[in-house]
Amino acid sequence: MLSNFKNQQISKLDASMVRCGITFIFAYRFSGSIDPDLLEESVNTLLSQVPRLQKKMVLLEKYRGQWQTPNFIKPLFSIDDNAVLDEVLSMAYQNVGMTSEDPKVPPMHFTLCLEPTQPTQFIILQTGKHSYCDGKSATMMFNHVITFYNALLTDDKQAQQTTIDAVSALTSPTPDDVFALRKQTQPIIEISRWQHIKNIARLMTYKVSDKAQHSTSHKQLPNQFKQFQQTSATPLVQRFDMSSLIDYANQHCPDVSPNNLICALIAKATYAVNRKFKNQPTAYQISFRMMIDIFNAPMRKRFIGNYIAYLPVTVDARMPLMSIADRINDRLFNARLKREDISMYKLLEFALGSGMANKTNDPVSYIIANIDNITLNHNPTLMQGATYLKTDVTANSVPQDLGGAQLNNRPTLCFNLSKENLLMISFFNTVTNPLAGQQLLESVAAELDSLDLTDAESVTVAHI
Repeated sequence: MLSNFKNQQISKLDASMVRCGITFIFAYRFSGSIDPDLLEESVNTLLSQVPRLQKKMVLLEKYRGQWQTPNFIKPLFSIDDNAVLDEVLSMAYQNVGMTSEDPKVPPMHFTLCLEPTQPTQFIILQTGKHSYCDGKSATMMFNHVITFYNALLTDDKQAQQTTIDAVSALTSPTPDDVFALRKQTQPIIEISRWQHIKNIARLMTYKVSDKAQHSTSHKQLPNQFKQFQQTSATPLVQRFDMSSLIDYANQHCPDVSPNNLICALIAKATYAVNRKFKNQPTAYQISFRMMIDIFNAPMRKRFIGNYIAYLPVTVDARMPLMSIADRINDRLFNARLKREDISMYKLLEFALGSGMANKTNDPVSYIIANIDNITLNHNPTLMQGATYLKTDVTANSVPQDLGGAQLNNRPTLCFNLSKENLLMISFFNTVTNPLAGQQLLESVAAELDSLDLTDAESVTVAHI
């Protein structure tokens, strides 16, 4: 099973994640009952089926690396039976920060968190090294673990084998397997040579701006990185009730997705930060990079790894919220239609390999990612004997060196939206102004409180 990885180099994107030392943290909270032994069996059985999670990534130089035989000591599963559920995320954040690139720590780990004073609730904590897989891959593995747990609980042998077959069939294609101009075999995604060239031209000439300097300049980075290394980090998370706003949008702008509405809200909040905290009232052109999936849903079921593109988006934040959301919608639709996402994915591989990625500062104000477990959102009773309540999602980052800090030098945030339209925004630990995250969250709350979608109707949105 592991022979596919022998002497195979890791992708430049994977190597950049190693250098940045990024670890994801997903805390799934449930009410109900759970069998710890069966959950452990599910985790151990399934994670051992995935070749990518059974090998160790080793960084050689810059963005080159290779797979090696691992010497993992920490188990794949553990139980914390004296946890404080409301503090699980903070504790995990600190722990993974200390062990992010420890070669003895496996790429993915599950912890069952139990609180004696809350016997009817529990958290399944999933942590992992981002270099091995992105958020979509991680949530897919979580759902497989739950499905296999259910089959163990009901002693359904056929369902057990079906899940094992699905997980053991997962592969990790290289960037050239995904798409290459010169390729002997059939690529996973086909784009004409001319279309790819046009996409690269559009991406290289797309206007981006960080006039208010949210990112840390390369000149300031050495000192900022030293301060960063001496400071202990805690997760920055806040929730907002978006029900009224999303209901309004569904009635008046049905083509705008909730996720793009949230991205528009954060862009307007960034402009508010520029005015209030940075004294930059003319910095209304807000540029950011959206982490988007390059694969569709059927493809995602076959692959595990990092298959994301950092697509640039620029909006005029003076515009009404719905207009900004509509512009973001159009940007993403057209980019996917022309497969600019694939071209961006390949362009990043080239930029990292050639050294271009570290030569100049990328002029965007922040990076944003949506991480949702859609399966659980639509089926909260997926787990036998329990009901899914919510997910806390964040990531910690401990760059290995200044090069890793250069790639991690701007605010990076992720969000998810519950079935009840409760928005969670979380900030990654990056080498930036430590107040940046709190300033943006305050501005998001202020934007929502002052929201007036029409002259005749004011929509009230509460922040929690």
